[in-house]
Amino acid sequence: MKGLDGSVKLKMHVEIHISVINIKTGSENFCSRFVHILISIDQQRSTINCLHINLNSKGLGEPEDLIDFTVDLMFPAMKTLFLFALCFTLSQSADWDIFTFTQEWPTTVCVQGEQEHHKCVIPDGVSTWSIHGLWPTKYGTEGPTECRQVPFDANVIKNITSELSKFWANMYADTSDTSFWEHEWTKHGTCAMDLPATATEYLYFRKALDVMKGLDATILLNNKNIMPSDTKVYNVSQLETAIQDQIGVVPRIECAYDQKTRKHLVYEVEICLSKTFKPISCDQSKRYVRHHHHYNPNESNGSSGSSKYNSNCPHDGFLYPPIPQSRDIIG
Repeated sequence: MKGLDGSVKLKMHVEIHISVINIKTGSENFCSRFVHILISIDQQRSTINCLHINLNSKGLGEPEDLIDFTVDLMFPAMKTLFLFALCFTLSQSADWDIFTFTQEWPTTVCVQGEQEHHKCVIPDGVSTWSIHGLWPTKYGTEGPTECRQVPFDANVIKNITSELSKFWANMYADTSDTSFWEHEWTKHGTCAMDLPATATEYLYFRKALDVMKGLDATILLNNKNIMPSDTKVYNVSQLETAIQDQIGVVPRIECAYDQKTRKHLVYEVEICLSKTFKPISCDQSKRYVRHHHHYNPNESNGSSGSSKYNSNCPHDGFLYPPIPQSRDIIG
């Protein structure tokens, strides 16, 4: 058939399957911004059907959805450009401002885990602060989370599993070895796929490990003679100042309460990062809200938190307990 300009429009039925390839691992990962596309062009119209579109985490755009568009596609190059533009338009980017890079202290993780009825064990290879997560964060909210339906695949990260086991350890012995990583990928990693540096599962975990090398809380605190101790009491300003002196910004220090010993323990160190992974201030008109732990020291002994970033640690200090020599299961 001929168009209004006299050009010939071909009858065709083309199926195009676009996927993103993880170059470093050679494994295939389907990102929701690249979708399966069926192009059908007949004598009446040119139709593009986009399948498997995940618009957001609220259930819009389920895999069964079929969305039709009528377009005039005459050349292969035009088809390709249109398809990419269409897929990027249909896949909404997660709305977030910064990363929150969070490290947790293994001893306190197990105290918390036992209180939450988990069986906990600190793996033999773990002797430092451990990564909790690399969380895309929007100021003043607790998200975004679960931005795309991209399943976790343990095979994708198998060549960095030993490194993850050391620096991003799962300490809950009543869960599978990879369950912690799966949780972090599904909840947070899928929201970081907007950035080239964290666009795939492999890249997300690799980047977190690389960030850890420069921001390891164990090294930062040791450098200022802040060491684990069964008896020494520290306060928030000591840890904040020690880290700020070395990275240029104030971290957020979080505590937990040990119901058995009735002591406050340091639990997490959170460092905010720009989307280029540079440390930045977490303070944005006090709108910063953390993702996970909602412990309030007021609930336990009436003391109030401290720190300019509203740490929940008590004014009168907390313990930084050593990692136990025994690695028996707790709880």
